[in-house]
Amino acid sequence: MKKLFVFLLLCAMCLGSVGCTENTPQTPDSPAANADTDPVSESDVSTTEESKDETAPAPEQMAFSMEDIKDYDSDFWTTLHELESGKTSVDNLSEFVFDDVTMHVSFEEPPTVTEERKYACVLTGLTAAGQTVRVNPPLTLYQNREVRLFEADGMYVFSSLLYDAGDTYILRKDGVYELHNGYNLTTEEPHYNDDLVVFTKGEDGNLKYECHPRKFTGLVSVGQALDYLTDRNEQFQESGSVTFQDGQPIFTVEESRTISQARDLETEFEGIKADLARHADADYRNVQTLDALIAVNASKYEKYTCKLARE
Repeated sequence: MKKLFVFLLLCAMCLGSVGCTENTPQTPDSPAANADTDPVSESDVSTTEESKDETAPAPEQMAFSMEDIKDYDSDFWTTLHELESGKTSVDNLSEFVFDDVTMHVSFEEPPTVTEERKYACVLTGLTAAGQTVRVNPPLTLYQNREVRLFEADGMYVFSSLLYDAGDTYILRKDGVYELHNGYNLTTEEPHYNDDLVVFTKGEDGNLKYECHPRKFTGLVSVGQALDYLTDRNEQFQESGSVTFQDGQPIFTVEESRTISQARDLETEFEGIKADLARHADADYRNVQTLDALIAVNASKYEKYTCKLARE
């Protein structure tokens, strides 16, 4: 009987051990040891999820090619649109690098905020050729401006123009040249004969220029070329090369054209002839020919001649 009791006791002990797991010691660093003392709260989880939706901050610099600036379908203008619309963060961004030129920029609230334009990109300075210049007043970069950026003769040229008027900076190893012809000025007196100069890069890689008066810029309406015309052979445009002496540009003329070479003046006149009878100025109401119109203009306005410094 005693043997039977021992046998049953041993069987019960064996059955009780079935399904038991190893009793692993718990160290202070083990998950099990921390399960009751350092739980992951719901707020921790939600914070992690929310951070995934935040816009990644922009770097301090973005790099592009100088070729990008003149192509409005380029990566630069596409990126700028994303920045201005808020699709990409502008928090840290302060520089656009175009090869050897650095644009120093800031992002500000535009006069009118829209879904497509929550920020305006403002150019505050330029660095190139060992020079840094403050852009004053700062320029807002617009796609409806003709923005130029190029290197010629070791000089770096930046322009922001509207109908060839605007602001130009030429950075050279021995200084910086600035030219400002405000595009907020009209062709009206006394600005109709202002020289408007556009700098370009020639096929030979040298710095070139084109110059014409404000009155012959942006000619989109019939008869507009006649508004201040004083001579059939009045200078319309000249172009050539540019060098620098004592920090100032010297212009060498290579080609010059008259208004008659650039426009069909008789056709322009026929387009406005009927309207002259209702002109606000009585001196024009009896004008019947182009030469008569020019004579009236010559009595009121000065003839244009490009006034740039010559070699």
